[in-house]
Amino acid sequence: MEYSRIGSRGHLFTWMKPYHTNVYVIDGFRHVFVVDTFLGPSPMDEVKAKLVEAGVRGKPYVVFNTHADYDHIWGNQVFRDSLIVAHDSCLRRIRIQGEEGLKTYQSHMNGTVKLTPPNLVFRKKITFVEDGVEFFYTPGHTGDSSSCFDSVDGVLLPGDNLEAPYPYVNLLNLKEYVQSLEEYTRLDTKVIIAGHDPPQYDEALLEQNLSYIRGIASGHTDLNLMNQRQLCAHYPNAVRLAELYLEKADAKKAKGYYEEALNVLRLLEDNPENEEQKIRIVARLAELLR
Repeated sequence: MEYSRIGSRGHLFTWMKPYHTNVYVIDGFRHVFVVDTFLGPSPMDEVKAKLVEAGVRGKPYVVFNTHADYDHIWGNQVFRDSLIVAHDSCLRRIRIQGEEGLKTYQSHMNGTVKLTPPNLVFRKKITFVEDGVEFFYTPGHTGDSSSCFDSVDGVLLPGDNLEAPYPYVNLLNLKEYVQSLEEYTRLDTKVIIAGHDPPQYDEALLEQNLSYIRGIASGHTDLNLMNQRQLCAHYPNAVRLAELYLEKADAKKAKGYYEEALNVLRLLEDNPENEEQKIRIVARLAELLR
């Protein structure tokens, strides 16, 4: 676990295994806010111990889950006697998908995980006025995604709505996604701490992600402007979009995104895995043409 200070009252905890993940703590005036809880009770016990060592004590905890993905909620049980806040759709996802996630991602557990859902939910936003902390609904990466803004330090915590180089697209909620990212641009932000990236001290990542999602929403994604890393990030999104349009019985758009995925693979550097992916995509296109 890596630990660093952000602004006047922020505590950033970062793990690099199984992948870069952040937990952010705001030492507010009346509460201590914990944004997301990683992969289980063990790392959250470490966080609490480090906070005591740093002099953060004597105030009640408030946990905020940005969304219901397992790597953002599995440490909730350590704070089971505290307020655990999330959007109401996050609570629904945990109730519907939580047990399945425990089985699917069991190898990622840090300690024995007992699902602990939020006990306070909101629809649009909830503000802790005296602390200068707000949680607000920002659908995008998932339909239940919400964000946190610390108005004292100007720190935005967008969960997985922002990611370098591009975020994962899981739904066809692209108009809402664009609106959520545009809402970020209207905040007086000094630091952005996304779920899986180092702190950003400018809005370059936000602008890049917004341009990308706008491009997908408008149907104008220029693969020739993407570098190898961006192409790698776009490939699973193209495949996912094809699958989503298939679910809607829109074979024309599904075919277009499978063809785009194939073009991405042709632009990527050759390797055996990419060749296997090409065979799979060609097979899916053949099925659509039957």
